[in-house]
Amino acid sequence: MNPLSAALPEAEWSPQGPVLELPDDQSWERLRERSLGHLGVSVDGQPEIYPVNYVCDRQTVLFRTAAGEKLRDLMINRRVAFEVDAEVENGTWSVVVSGRASVLPEEPPLSVELRDSMPPWIPTQEAIWVCIVAEHIRGRQFEHHLPIGRI
Repeated sequence: MNPLSAALPEAEWSPQGPVLELPDDQSWERLRERSLGHLGVSVDGQPEIYPVNYVCDRQTVLFRTAAGEKLRDLMINRRVAFEVDAEVENGTWSVVVSGRASVLPEEPPLSVELRDSMPPWIPTQEAIWVCIVAEHIRGRQFEHHLPIGRI
């Protein structure tokens, strides 16, 4: 049995192979394994995606930013999507969190392990912490049985 599909629900089908829906706890686990994600925002019907370094603390996503376009967009429309994906042996996975972002009034009290997992901040501007409280999470795993791009 492929280790990617062990203990996962029944798969849907795609041309490359099965698509498995991940349970919420496994989706959060996958997020905790990584530190670079993609923040999706929309202002005036115009979508934008920003790469951000992040940490997960319980069922929230935390990242630092500075004054600028990303922060402005978050203040206009706090409803966001956050996506992380990775290639693994014989497949890829993707987790999307949708929720509401808010600026934190001060640096969050993170464990030493979480704080150390964030890349160092170059103090050119004051760091502003943003928290995304998840309203929905969806994780999917794509098993590749055919080489990508070849049929």
